[in-house]
Amino acid sequence: MANIHVQNWRDERGTDLEKAQAFVNDRNNKLTKVSEKLGIPVRTLKEYRAHPEKLRVASWERVATLAHLYDANYIMDNMTAEDTKGFMNYLNDMLKEMAGKMSEEDTPVIAKMKHIIMTDPLAVVELFNAYRDQLDDSDNWF
Repeated sequence: MANIHVQNWRDERGTDLEKAQAFVNDRNNKLTKVSEKLGIPVRTLKEYRAHPEKLRVASWERVATLAHLYDANYIMDNMTAEDTKGFMNYLNDMLKEMAGKMSEEDTPVIAKMKHIIMTDPLAVVELFNAYRDQLDDSDNWF
């Protein structure tokens, strides 16, 4: 069987390993707080910070958890809670409008698109960034 790789927009943000390494290396992330939250010993986190390549042999669960924290920081750095609420409403309205313009057989596709987008915080923040970048004036929000 051939090994097929479909290009995924998430690849642009790096692999989970790269994101975990970036999270640990970010001095804004206090290792004592990360340790308390995740149960990873501070000494281990310090080792990861000093030698990021050691994350290559860490458990997948640990790498994935650190990568998720990296993504969470990215989301919080790009959207406020108010932005999230307003933009989710904007997306919901946009998808409803799209569904209204489509034929009946396309409605399940729109419904699935809505489900995928609205349940994926990274997709929402990327769409929000695209929306924000196209605006000339931040007073034009939603």
